Amino acid sequence: MTTTHPSPADYLLATPPRGLSTGGRDSDDHGAHLLRLVLDLQLDALLLGLGAAAVQESRSHPAGTPAYSDTPQPPSGSAPPWPRWTVEDVDLARTLAAEAVTSGAALPATLGPEPAGHQERMVLDGLAARYESMYNLLSDLMARTDMVPSVISRGQLHALLAHCEKRLAELHTLAGNAAVAVAARHADRPYLPGELLG
Repeated sequence: MTTTHPSPADYLLATPPRGLSTGGRDSDDHGAHLLRLVLDLQLDALLLGLGAAAVQESRSHPAGTPAYSDTPQPPSGSAPPWPRWTVEDVDLARTLAAEAVTSGAALPATLGPEPAGHQERMVLDGLAARYESMYNLLSDLMARTDMVPSVISRGQLHALLAHCEKRLAELHTLAGNAAVAVAARHADRPYLPGELLG
């Protein structure tokens, strides 16, 4: 029989902050502040683990062979499970950010507009701009025969370009749907004098 253990995210959702009372605005503000500090630390931990996972992956692939993969490979021997920890840390960071928004805590600027759900089109546009820049840079690198494969293999470049193309297609579709939804919400609203003039 397999025993399942709750994840840190499940524990966070079920457990109130220690030492905080359930009433009073000061207590709520203090709790939100502590939650934001935890989120900052978790994001730092995520980046540290991501860097360690990258080093581990680079050592597990001979030079010039594709290392990019959508499915993290388990480490061998007694090495820390960096890929699994990275996936778990992403899940925990997402949970912490959601709890921070709910509690009224300010999110780090790197996480986008707050709350992001109210500015979905802005987030989609920001992601699209970044993926377009990534695609252009990778395309430039592909054209530099003096750098390929000394810097990165062509197999890796093709995989990364395909990933960017797929994500951009999804982003553009979602952004179009968001624009249609906004237009529909305002279809029956009369414009104020001079509103269309900016």
